[in-house]
Amino acid sequence: MANLVIASNTKAMKKLDKGTKDKVWAFIEKLSADHTAPGLHIEPLNAAVDPRVRTGRVDLHFRAILFKVDDKLGDDPTFIYMGTWPHDEANKLAERSRLRVNPINGVLEASSVNSMVKKTARSELSCPILEAS
Repeated sequence: MANLVIASNTKAMKKLDKGTKDKVWAFIEKLSADHTAPGLHIEPLNAAVDPRVRTGRVDLHFRAILFKVDDKLGDDPTFIYMGTWPHDEANKLAERSRLRVNPINGVLEASSVNSMVKKTARSELSCPILEAS
């Protein structure tokens, strides 16, 4: 059973209609129960900036962006759910997404790297997740 963290500042969820939100919650329940279930299609992206980023299939038109953090002891991984976007938009955003610990306050943050200028850019995805211990 995978551990799951839901980003506290996910703006993407507010933009989804009720039917899609229901599908997102069903996806999250399935992910928590069995992250290896083939129907979830949890997949890494070849061109991703961060090798931990994954997308998961919510339905035919929407994908969730997740970060997979493996447990050092080999136990079940922790998935950090960042939000759900239309399929192509999710893939493009996931390719530019990065997870890091803020060196000033120790908070785990997700950000999007702007590939045109090669610097970190605050985006819809950018948000503090949880405090690192």
